[in-house]
Amino acid sequence: MLYKSSYMEYDCDLKIGYYALDQNCMSLRLVAKNDEPVTSITTNLGNDIGNGSIMQFCCGFVDVNNNPNIEQFIKENELGEPYMRFGEPVVMQSGFCQYPLYQFNQEKLEQLDKVGFENYKNAFINALNKHQANMSFDNEPDITDDF
Repeated sequence: MLYKSSYMEYDCDLKIGYYALDQNCMSLRLVAKNDEPVTSITTNLGNDIGNGSIMQFCCGFVDVNNNPNIEQFIKENELGEPYMRFGEPVVMQSGFCQYPLYQFNQEKLEQLDKVGFENYKNAFINALNKHQANMSFDNEPDITDDF
């Protein structure tokens, strides 16, 4: 994949991972052919996307603050598209910047980094199971007896 920064042009590979503190948040990075890091496509702003919703599989907040042309790169390489909810794109405010949430193309990601994709998928499933367990009422008293 060819990535053009403000300074140079790089021949890159896409590396898929997840963030240590939010394992259901996907990390996408571009790494030069000599294994030097070039840029991060996504940034970790947590998995809460508002209205009590958590981030879906293969979604991530795009780092438009450090990569002003990254959305064009995503489109040109058919990596994904903005995540829409209620007909509007979802964004997360951090500081003075709004970071758009993108739904990434699962098939394309798996083609570009099969091992990284599988690792992310397994981490996402584990994180989701933990999240659901925290929401469980299994240990709570049955409040329907009062009705």
